[in-house]
Amino acid sequence: MEQIFKKISKNYCIQLCSDRGLIKSCMEIRYIVFCEEKGFEPTNNVGLETDFFDTCSVHFLVTDRQKNENIATFRVIISDVLPVDSILERYGIEKFNHRCVEISRIAILNKYRGRASDNLSKGLFHASFYAAFILNAETIYIEVESILFYGIKSAGIHVEQLSPYFEHNGKRAIFNIDVNKVLSANFIDKNQDEKALIYRDLCDYKTLSPSFKSDQLY
Repeated sequence: MEQIFKKISKNYCIQLCSDRGLIKSCMEIRYIVFCEEKGFEPTNNVGLETDFFDTCSVHFLVTDRQKNENIATFRVIISDVLPVDSILERYGIEKFNHRCVEISRIAILNKYRGRASDNLSKGLFHASFYAAFILNAETIYIEVESILFYGIKSAGIHVEQLSPYFEHNGKRAIFNIDVNKVLSANFIDKNQDEKALIYRDLCDYKTLSPSFKSDQLY
């Protein structure tokens, strides 16, 4: 996996968005993917896809280094109220009472999707996972289709299915990731400091801390 990380960082820049301009670039990608390409959300005259949870999220932007093109984005929601809450309640699933975050709005431009040889999706999953670790989250929730579920597993991140599949822009289910369990299982020959260096080679987390307040960027 360490070699995969190096290959990803050679081809792509995964960066934590530290200003409004970068966050806007994320929303532009989301608009192309979710509104124009997939029709999951309605189109608008602004060309941005946004929602209530953007102001309590950590946003990440992925750039193709050779083409200098923004190609993907994802976010980690930091809030006592998460989008998955209503679905967990629907199925009578008790939410964990410790610090939880949710990974959502994973969007990759069409021409970059399915390029398994580049391992781009693995980089996104691991970058979001380690962001959750820095934020002192113990559990990550994620709502995904089965194909994305298997993509997360193939990246070496153990996920557990919580809900049955339901209809939401296709068949999806709620899964959870135990942050500490995954960190212990990955790079087992490395100590915590060495693991931190490996993950920080994948993505720059310099401004991210447990007290990070994304709403200050708006």
